[in-house]
Amino acid sequence: FISTGLEDRLSSISVLALHEDGSGSLWIGTDGNGLIQLRNGTFRVFTKSEGLADDAIFSIAGDSQGTLWIGTHNGLSRFTRDELTTLNLKGELGSNFVRSVYVDRSGSVWVGSNGGGLCRITGNVVQCYTQKDGLTDDTVSALYEDSRGALWIGTLNGGLDRFLNGQFSHFTANDGFSGGGVQAIF
Repeated sequence: FISTGLEDRLSSISVLALHEDGSGSLWIGTDGNGLIQLRNGTFRVFTKSEGLADDAIFSIAGDSQGTLWIGTHNGLSRFTRDELTTLNLKGELGSNFVRSVYVDRSGSVWVGSNGGGLCRITGNVVQCYTQKDGLTDDTVSALYEDSRGALWIGTLNGGLDRFLNGQFSHFTANDGFSGGGVQAIF
């Protein structure tokens, strides 16, 4: 490792998200210390001053083009070819607190918010879903796409949902699901 001073502070930094990109960089989302890139033993830190929406990072996802999508406490940021930009989806999401981000096999970016539901970004089109559309809870904490293309949605208080062919289905205790909240899906 090349000493940057950061490694001395790592033990006191809360890590909320990890992502390894196609070039082997490890991206570390922290709770208030920004986005950290570990590449070839060197740390690089990105914060609000470099264009990040917020220094609290809850989720990181990468697409096939090498773009990182970063869910923060105050919006969605995009990192493309060393450039950070922030997308303001508050009008669509109803909440800029992004808890989960996932890129599906078609390249659509799914964004789960804290109280604002779930949105799919395809190109420049944003389509959102809330409890009014069949989501069990508008706080989406985890996302995962299975081999059939179904999107699994973990919610904070509504359990587990599946979105397949434009329809939501729900999994409860009657289906063998014992919990009320889902924080991660692997």
